[in-house]
This record gives sequence, C-alpha cells and structure tokens, in this order.
Amino acid sequence: MNHYCEAEKIHIREAMLVVAIPQQPAEVFWFEPGAIAQYWGQWQQRVGEYYRRMGSR
Repeated sequence: MNHYCEAEKIHIREAMLVVAIPQQPAEVFWFEPGAIAQYWGQWQQRVGEYYRRMGSR
C-alpha cells in the first residue's frame, strides 16, 4: 500500500479506521482485503486527478 510497507515486505490483509470527533462517539470501520484494494485504487485515482489539476494552474 505505502512505500514503507513495500520496502519492509509488510503485507496488509485487513485494516481498521477509527474516526474520533470531539463530543461524539468514535466510529470504527473494518476493511476486508477486497475493500482495501478497491478503496486504495480510488485513492490513487483521486490523488492523480489532484496533481493533474494542480499542474494545470
């Protein structure tokens, strides 16, 4: 997923995201391997689009 994980040969199989907002209960999201791959692909596309837009200024 990220360069550190690749360099250290760390394989992420599952992930957990915890969102904590003041005065609200924390939300916990659990991601299985298929979801991780899907969201990672979406993230890469969004970052690429951001850099394309910023480069055109």
